[in-house]
Amino acid sequence: DWCLGLDLAGAEVTTTELPHSSTLNIRGEWRVPSDLAHRARQEADATLPFRLALTLEEGSDVIGLQLGVDNRSLNHRLRMLVNSQIASRFSRAGTQFYEVERDTQPAELADWREKGFVEEPTTTEPLLNHVSLIGAGYYTSVFTQGCKEYQVVGEAFDRLAITLFRACGHFGLPDLSRRPGRASGLAEKLIPTPDSQLQKSLSFELALHLGQHYEGNRVRQRYVKFAA
Repeated sequence: DWCLGLDLAGAEVTTTELPHSSTLNIRGEWRVPSDLAHRARQEADATLPFRLALTLEEGSDVIGLQLGVDNRSLNHRLRMLVNSQIASRFSRAGTQFYEVERDTQPAELADWREKGFVEEPTTTEPLLNHVSLIGAGYYTSVFTQGCKEYQVVGEAFDRLAITLFRACGHFGLPDLSRRPGRASGLAEKLIPTPDSQLQKSLSFELALHLGQHYEGNRVRQRYVKFAA
């Protein structure tokens, strides 16, 4: 339940200039808990080295984001937050067939207990390839390759939180706040998944696109060009 706001303070910054592209390179370390016991005590006793590159390419209207981390911690989640400055009631996320519009403030969040829901609703949603917040005359889109989960957060619901990875050492655990009851439907045992702790170097490829007039087909075309 301890969320850390990681930033770029103290990072080393360099630039790379090529004939057809420019890259801002940022390297540093974040302090995070090494496991759940240290998280419970709010002790950031481990480091999470990171490498972030922001790239502008000639002829492209997207900002490339390449992030690499060396994960040494257990049972934690890392998300990238994009401050769109667009207070939005809805998000638009790419699907297999086109895109879906989702309410950032669904009504069931307010009365799920009164209605007798066993499991607390969540606004963490799936995406296939891109997600956008749309304002009056401008929009912000995030393109992903492999990252399949997002949430709209912030007091004004103006920030896109893209899940980069989630390290988890068990297939399921009982009595979680959002998954109460038996562990993933298994009544007799817990199944450890040590490989899912992701104790290795991880890399992520994303992009940021800013525009004035949102058109779903054009956004998809830009995504295809980015992904290819």
